[in-house]
Amino acid sequence: MAKQPRKTGAAERKENSTASARTKTKADRRAQKKLQEELKRKSRMRANVVTGVVVALIAAAGLVVVLAVNKPKAEVSLPNEGATEFCDPIQTFEIDDRMHAPEGQPVTYAQDPPVGGQHWGSPPPPDDGFYSTEIPKELTTHSLEHGQIVIWYNLGDEETARRLEDAVKEKKSFLVAVPRSEPLPGGARMALTAWGKSQLCRQFDMKALRQFQDAFKNRGPERVRMG
Repeated sequence: MAKQPRKTGAAERKENSTASARTKTKADRRAQKKLQEELKRKSRMRANVVTGVVVALIAAAGLVVVLAVNKPKAEVSLPNEGATEFCDPIQTFEIDDRMHAPEGQPVTYAQDPPVGGQHWGSPPPPDDGFYSTEIPKELTTHSLEHGQIVIWYNLGDEETARRLEDAVKEKKSFLVAVPRSEPLPGGARMALTAWGKSQLCRQFDMKALRQFQDAFKNRGPERVRMG
């Protein structure tokens, strides 16, 4: 058998160097892979932290809004109890019951027009605006609970209806103007109502309407919007 030629020192050094390079390359690949995995892991951690911060900020913002919406408002005191040339002083009533009655079930109210009490939970209360058709008092009382001002006028009183419609279009924030076929008490042609508040007017009175609106809008026991 022929003998293998003996490797020279230079050949041995070259072979050892090549093997070392292969070993180093594998080690580098393993190190690079480990580094990439570590970077991915840290990236996921950062993403989770950012997501957590965003969620916390959103939750905090929501809490601020809720607190702002439900922050109690100071009681309003109007000169002469709000009385004007054509409107009686504002009356105040304590309302303890605001339970939901079954839809369609009539509710008897202690005050006329109603200023609070049981009401239908559905359908939703009417939106702000002027209405020319009657709306059940069980729904308008729900409006009062949500802080809306319900203005009543006699069905067929075209002058009051026209002036009311113009006033609501001009500034309808929290205003719901509705007619009623049953005449308003005391010969009134306009009645302003909020939760626990009532004012009867012998004729349309813009001053009374605006001061009532500004004083009592969004002061119902269930505040669902800013304003």
